[in-house]
Amino acid sequence: MNLESFLMSRNWSAHSSRLTSRNPPRSATWKKLSAFGRPGSSFSINICGRKRLISLSNVIACKTFVYGDVGSPSGGGGGGNDVPKTCAADGDEPGRPAGWQSQFFALMLAGCTLFLSAETFARESTTVSVSIIVPVLNESKIIEQTLKYLKLLSPSPFEIIVVDGGSTDRTVPLAKRQGVKVVRGPRGRGAQMNAGAAAARGDILCFLHADTLPPLNLVEQARGALSQPGVVLGGFFPIIQDSDRVLWFSSLHNAASTWYAPLLFRPLSFCRGLRLLFGDQAMFCRADRFRAVGGFNPELIIMEDADLCIRMHNEGPGDGRRGRVRMLPSAVVTSGRRIGDWGALRSTWIHFRIALQWYLGGSPEDLKETYYRIYGDGHR
Repeated sequence: MNLESFLMSRNWSAHSSRLTSRNPPRSATWKKLSAFGRPGSSFSINICGRKRLISLSNVIACKTFVYGDVGSPSGGGGGGNDVPKTCAADGDEPGRPAGWQSQFFALMLAGCTLFLSAETFARESTTVSVSIIVPVLNESKIIEQTLKYLKLLSPSPFEIIVVDGGSTDRTVPLAKRQGVKVVRGPRGRGAQMNAGAAAARGDILCFLHADTLPPLNLVEQARGALSQPGVVLGGFFPIIQDSDRVLWFSSLHNAASTWYAPLLFRPLSFCRGLRLLFGDQAMFCRADRFRAVGGFNPELIIMEDADLCIRMHNEGPGDGRRGRVRMLPSAVVTSGRRIGDWGALRSTWIHFRIALQWYLGGSPEDLKETYYRIYGDGHR
């Protein structure tokens, strides 16, 4: 199923018309948003004398958050050509205006998109290819849905590589059924992603967790971000949800930690462009720069993503400068399977504790011991 068929099956145009009649837009910009819906199209608006391009995925994200199209990337239950739905605030109903939290968050997200992502992504040559690498371990409940969703990306990625770390369920045959490349690697997320990078032929590598759904225009956003001077690594704004409930505190904290963690612990590097991204933010980078720093540290069972950010920042774009790490304002939707069980405060404390242990020089063995003591089941 292509993107146009997916939108037609969801009756997007009719849904948009009903929403427009119930909630008439009051500005020319919102009229454009309401009328917008043809796959592959975009429109521009003038802000401070400069044109800003708005793409289909931005409109879908805004409408989803404002109007509450309920679903979950990890909820299972989808079958056939069903695509995992995005998220809505707790208590919202499909097709009904969402609560004030969703509307506030959508407004904030839209504002960030307009003012911070002003780059015209078309500046980057469309010949730059993007490989998506998905490490998996016993993900049979969600891998098919995720891969079906990735086939809707526009433009399409050059290749999708699933890296299995020794699954004992049907993850591998289900992935092969979707026609993607499947390779095997040593167990451990960092080691698996390195194996995927070694097999990848794209110019840009995007590392995606199996329970994370990126923006539909992921490819052009990655191209555009990495075409900016000094940018060596990028990721997206994380939206964390458990079942049909958005975990607002965890989502906002996860995004804020991208800035405050390097600001607190490496202030000079922060001023030079360091940000700390995490795996559920769909990190992407140029393949040659990734290989120049040696890829992920396979010894780290956790914090391998933040470690890569620091090393790529220090290595820079190859011209002697420090590299910039960017978090784009477009959202990725990721599962909060752990957070839903632990609660927001406890999970935040656990992640902070592990991050602090890593920053203070904890050895990979110590981090592994802490990880298994907390997680208990070897999820990675």
